Amino acid sequence: MIAFHNRLDELDQVRAWLTGSRRWVALTGPAGIGKSVLQAELAYRLGEDFDRVLFGSFEGDVPPADVYAELLRQLGVAEDDIPVGDPARIALIRRECAGSRVLVVLDDVRVAGQFTGLLPALKGCAVLLSCRQKLEALAFHGFAELRLAEFSEDAAVEMVSSMIERAGEPAEVRELVEVCGRLPLALRAAAAYLHAWSEVPLREYIARIRRDGAGGLEVDGEKPVEAILRVTFTELSPAAADACRLLAFLPGTRFGLFTVTELLGLEEAARDAVLRELERAFVLQREQTRFSWHRLTAQYAESVARAYLVELPAEIVRIQTGIVEGHARRTIALAKALYSQRELEGPLAVEIPAAEVTAEVARRELDADAVTLREMQALAQRLGRGELIWQVSHALCRWYYDTNRYEELVDTRRFALSVTEDPLARMVLLNELGHGYEGLGRPAEATAAFEDSLTPARELRHPRYLAACLEGLGLAAEQSTHYAKADALLAEAEETATGPTRPRSLALYAMHRGRIARKAGDPHTAAAKLDEAKSRFADADTGNLARIRLERARVHRALGERTEAETAYRDALDQLIAAKIPDKQEEAQTELDDLRRELDEQR
Repeated sequence: MIAFHNRLDELDQVRAWLTGSRRWVALTGPAGIGKSVLQAELAYRLGEDFDRVLFGSFEGDVPPADVYAELLRQLGVAEDDIPVGDPARIALIRRECAGSRVLVVLDDVRVAGQFTGLLPALKGCAVLLSCRQKLEALAFHGFAELRLAEFSEDAAVEMVSSMIERAGEPAEVRELVEVCGRLPLALRAAAAYLHAWSEVPLREYIARIRRDGAGGLEVDGEKPVEAILRVTFTELSPAAADACRLLAFLPGTRFGLFTVTELLGLEEAARDAVLRELERAFVLQREQTRFSWHRLTAQYAESVARAYLVELPAEIVRIQTGIVEGHARRTIALAKALYSQRELEGPLAVEIPAAEVTAEVARRELDADAVTLREMQALAQRLGRGELIWQVSHALCRWYYDTNRYEELVDTRRFALSVTEDPLARMVLLNELGHGYEGLGRPAEATAAFEDSLTPARELRHPRYLAACLEGLGLAAEQSTHYAKADALLAEAEETATGPTRPRSLALYAMHRGRIARKAGDPHTAAAKLDEAKSRFADADTGNLARIRLERARVHRALGERTEAETAYRDALDQLIAAKIPDKQEEAQTELDDLRRELDEQR
């Protein structure tokens, strides 16, 4: 029997079901996850709890009739007495099992028809089956389902370490676990090889798996992980297999629904059918509108795709170029739908119309696809498409800022700056980099980025970005508590701002100047500038209106108007909650609690 590792909690759970009220249990999960190993261990440990343990396997697409015949042989029925035809064999199984405590173990079930016909004969029996497909029939017939997952990192390290018996290489063992994706079969294959060939350096073996994926996991010339993946892919429909070959060219192992939609080019019903089939086979895992697949599955799919296109290397480049171009266009279209009033720079922003979706849908799609943005940029770099990188980064600037992704905002600007020398692109990206540093509370770096952006803004005679740089420098000066300098820079920005976005820019500058005046100890000027800002913002700009209400509460408090301040804080809290600005919510709640304590003491 294969050495058993780690699944002790799962073993206890299934044992409790099988010996308790839940007599039919299904172990489910992708190929290589350890269903058969756990199943065998359970059958061994439960032997004393049953009069008989029967085994049937559908591996290799064995017909149900053959499995029924094998069960009858294990029940002691002579070969000549095994009837012909499924109904007769099922009836005989029922009679032979009657009055006995029987555990029936069915391995490698793939379709409902393989086991549902047998169930009437097993009413009084315990049934333990393993299945590598998501089957509705399991719940329909009352099975308790235990879906197995990859090992935790610590459990995987413990398993590998116990098998290879090497000392002093903990970091390498953890790296090996990572490249195997914590898949039990892959870990067992890797550990078995390293146990037999102890002279092979771990670092060298890890590099082989990184390069070859499942193909690098050999045991005595066999490739067990690659073999089970081949079976899984062979059983897919042509449409699902084609989808896997295309998905293989996506960078990384996670992707959003709109990326999949653009890549597959299918109508919604056909797309959903393909995705459902891949989920059913545990090739893909879904989390709301995100998808992922195991790293070894992704590598295997890519190897299949490259073999499929072995004579067409140019076709691979064409597919990858189509992927990054399609992703860039869709991302910019969503950004324009989310921020319809924002002016974007670059030829794609001029060419691509806003996506025909609501702002809420656009935000949801961008949030879901955030996992693939960096991988897409890396792929675009490999393809020499730097112009796509900076335009996508620029389109998403405000989304990064509004969702407090300041680290990502800074990282993506720096990456985009490394692949473009275009003066317009550098002006835009340096300005946005400054705002990222400002969001992280790093005023010195923000100031440097804004000053670097000023030069191309002046050379290009771009007043809107000149004003934006002045705004950024003003905010950096505010963070450094240089309030007079900050106000002067924002006043200059007000005079410089032009274009269709000038009204909103003036509203922003007034809001900033009101906040700075309050910090500088001038609440009356602060109140006037905040009221000006409120009158300039559109009603739809709920986030900034909520921020203004919070600042107004602080002004009331600075003026000693505590009752008015309490009302303003309550209003600000409601508005901040509605606008989903958690950091400001926390600030408002803390300040309101402090104010209420002051009022209680006063009373």
